[in-house]
Amino acid sequence: MLIYIITSVFLHITTWVLSDVSRRPVFDGTLRWTDTRHPSADIKAVNFKLRHTLYHNHTSSGCRSGIRFSARPLPLTALASFPGTGNTWTRHLIEQMTGLATGSVHNARILRSVFCGEERADNTVVAIKTHLRYPSNTFTPDKVLLIIRNPYGAIVANFNRIYSGHPKGKAPTEAWRKYWLSECRRFRRDWLPFYKSWLKADHLMPVVYENLLDNLEKELARILSFLGVPGDVLRAVADPEGCFHRRNTSSSLQHYTPSQRRRINKIIDHTHDIFSKRFSQEEFGYNIKNWKV
Repeated sequence: MLIYIITSVFLHITTWVLSDVSRRPVFDGTLRWTDTRHPSADIKAVNFKLRHTLYHNHTSSGCRSGIRFSARPLPLTALASFPGTGNTWTRHLIEQMTGLATGSVHNARILRSVFCGEERADNTVVAIKTHLRYPSNTFTPDKVLLIIRNPYGAIVANFNRIYSGHPKGKAPTEAWRKYWLSECRRFRRDWLPFYKSWLKADHLMPVVYENLLDNLEKELARILSFLGVPGDVLRAVADPEGCFHRRNTSSSLQHYTPSQRRRINKIIDHTHDIFSKRFSQEEFGYNIKNWKV
């Protein structure tokens, strides 16, 4: 009888645990435009537990050579970006020049082998990737690096990533035929709300993707100064590419119809306006209107 009771209790607990896990949100890393919106309260609970479980685990055994978690608490620095604007590449550059792991509120399985801080959003990582709008329920940043890129390149880069399954892959022809128009519509819906939300954050520095391409050493020096940690910019300059940087986007414009170009040009004008309210041309270091075609 006692064995029967123990067995019944064990089976009941096991069933409850499995059903609880099945109800939890899963970050699968395949972020689409719609994923920039606020996460649910359930995600807040999962991330709260995640942060406080991992905070005291400083082991860097899962990190690639030369990368480690910080043994002292660091400020919570958001590395915020719209999908397709170069977050993964920027993470690589930051890790190369600081020797510290970057984290993420997402869990992209394909990135785990390169970024040991994937799914970690605590004070042991130097910056935390997020594609969510501000404020989100995942963590409250002390400061923000906000990445922005020419949307003509960003939309194509994200489309290729989604429909190829790899950040450097190319979407098949059939995907362009079936899904390109809907992805452009999602972009037009979500781009401005995403950047408007993050421009409300305090202690924010914009990072322009095109500035990284044109003057890598100077831009990395700005980022390193903002992060406030020791580092060596030349270490990143010596190995700038990483595993996921897509260099050639010269054919991006061929995918856009005249109607799409008019709409995106209008969004670029609005983007210029909202950034100009917060930063001067000298502070921003780039003329957004140059993106128009």
